[in-house]
Amino acid sequence: MLFSSIPIGVLTGISLPKSYFWVVLLMLILLIIFAIMRVRNQKQIGAIFGKKIIEMDENQIRIMSKKGKLEARFDLTQIDKLILKGNISKYKETGNTLNEKPIYIILIQGEKSKRFDFKIDSHYMTNQLNKVIDSWKTKEYNFETIAS
Repeated sequence: MLFSSIPIGVLTGISLPKSYFWVVLLMLILLIIFAIMRVRNQKQIGAIFGKKIIEMDENQIRIMSKKGKLEARFDLTQIDKLILKGNISKYKETGNTLNEKPIYIILIQGEKSKRFDFKIDSHYMTNQLNKVIDSWKTKEYNFETIAS
């Protein structure tokens, strides 16, 4: 309790004994160091994993960079099997955010498989994904959904 009230006292101008001054100074330095480390780590994680965009339509799945550059394209007529894990129908809007549950799609071609994790960030995207899934089913692609 006293530990958390010291910074408040310093900020409001209450005079503290000199021993507390060094404690507060040390706490502020540690706070600044942790804030810098957090920002730096988030930048490194973003650089390593990068946020890519997955675009799906009735014939293709495309992976785009943040800048809009095409990084990979998968023609669904050449894919042996599509597996979508995650129950899309359970996504309901709660205020401005959706319940975040893991969703991923696995593309199997021969003995190779690629997994792409993604997040739905709006109710509109949920509806669009359901339309794409319906078109995949009507085109009779080897498509399977697994509810999570």
